[in-house]
Amino acid sequence: MHTVAAADLQIPAIGFGTWQLEGKTAQSMVETALELGYRHVDTAHIYNNEAEVGAALASSGDERGDIFVTTKIWIDSFAKDDLARAAETSIKKLGGPVDLLLLHWPKPDVPLAETIEALNAVKARGLTRGIGVSNFPSKLLKEAAQLSESPLITDQVEYHPYLSQQAVLQTLRDMGGALTAWSPIAQGRVVKDP
Repeated sequence: MHTVAAADLQIPAIGFGTWQLEGKTAQSMVETALELGYRHVDTAHIYNNEAEVGAALASSGDERGDIFVTTKIWIDSFAKDDLARAAETSIKKLGGPVDLLLLHWPKPDVPLAETIEALNAVKARGLTRGIGVSNFPSKLLKEAAQLSESPLITDQVEYHPYLSQQAVLQTLRDMGGALTAWSPIAQGRVVKDP
């Protein structure tokens, strides 16, 4: 299995995203992905499928430590106490600590310092092995990294042949982090493009 190094984590290079998968379909698709050899599963609170992903992980027969799990905290839970509760809820639904916990989108209504402090506190409690962000532009990514005690492992952004993310890529390289691509085949457009 090919991995990508970021800080002290080895992230499986190919992951199974669960956006738009719900209910029994979500559980079945994750079970099938694990049977096929996927070892990285990505979900989020807002996807409303963490319980189904957790059930698939539990029924897989794989050791929990053999599957890399990423989840994301939604913007309505970025205040200090809200973030801790949201992380606890996600961890419970997923059946244990996750490998990577991300802030799903930037939210200017809550001070970034407060949110990053809360994210670091969740990591210090052992609810996640690594922390990061999603959909942060390079300037905000740099600011978040400066505020964080722990390294930010990744910025999960839309990235495919039609969308350059060079500024984010360079920022992550400078930080020792890794870019995680969502929609890497541009929602199917890439496979239709000669």
